[in-house]
Amino acid sequence: MFTVPDGDKWTLIINKKTGEWGIPYKYESDELIRVDMAVTRIDPPVENLVIEYDKMGAEDCTLTIDWETTRASVHITRGDRSEGMD
Repeated sequence: MFTVPDGDKWTLIINKKTGEWGIPYKYESDELIRVDMAVTRIDPPVENLVIEYDKMGAEDCTLTIDWETTRASVHITRGDRSEGMD
């Protein structure tokens, strides 16, 4: 999992490979999905990076990433698991 922070929008990238990290990002050919994340400000700031999945229903959740005064979130719904998987 990678994120690309950019002001009012973050991009979440889920990659097929594990163990890759860092910059420069050179793993585009192994991406499963790339989606925009909503960004909001939080107060008080969080000192440690927090990644949470909040269950919404039987087949969906919200992924939130909190860091300092920023919260990035994206709604995730269960879909066809075979799509995009090799």
